[in-house]
Amino acid sequence: MTEPGLDPVRIAQVETEGAALRVVCAGSLAAIADGFAGLAIIDLIDPPAAQVRHQVKLGTVNCVSAAGGVAVVGTAEGEVGIVDLETGIVLQTLALGDPVHDVLSSGDFVHAISMHTEAYGLGAPMAPVGLAKAHQEASGFVRCG
Repeated sequence: MTEPGLDPVRIAQVETEGAALRVVCAGSLAAIADGFAGLAIIDLIDPPAAQVRHQVKLGTVNCVSAAGGVAVVGTAEGEVGIVDLETGIVLQTLALGDPVHDVLSSGDFVHAISMHTEAYGLGAPMAPVGLAKAHQEASGFVRCG
């Protein structure tokens, strides 16, 4: 006998244009880092009928995070992009120079990890202002400041 909750059932499968690398859910939407195809935004309001709502071309999207109705993506081309999840509109991009391997939305800040393991803190996701580099601690964690 299987324990409750440990027997997942596929409700739907959605094909995207690229290779789904990472996914994050925000309410009834899922944001997918879709590799060379950019960012795929999936409508999950009716899970059995899930479908692509927007396919946003932003370069090769490696990673994604979401907070406050926006997705934050990092690209292989070294950019961080901020995308409105409902409309699929790119609100802002910022060139960091090095490929971005991970992004994290935390409170009013976004952190992007480049290949040099630096963190970049941007202002509020809806209106980024300036950059603050961080450094890697010996433990492997990144501290901003």
